[in-house]
Amino acid sequence: MNYNTFPDCACQVHSGFYTATTSVYPDVLKEVKRLRGLYPTYKVKTTGHSLGGALAQLTAMELVKSGYSVSMINFG
Repeated sequence: MNYNTFPDCACQVHSGFYTATTSVYPDVLKEVKRLRGLYPTYKVKTTGHSLGGALAQLTAMELVKSGYSVSMINFG
């Protein structure tokens, strides 16, 4: 299988999950910044099921690296 090392945790991530996350992350970050400007007291949460749960985990890790406090609720 093709794995990448995810920065900051030295954990192995399948390249498909990694590519899916990093390919949309600039847009996600832009939207989180926009929404934070509109709703500064709201909490940032990621959620997903199965593949979405994996992407929510990786996205949350990227958001934390970008300075956000994030919580997750993931399913199976």
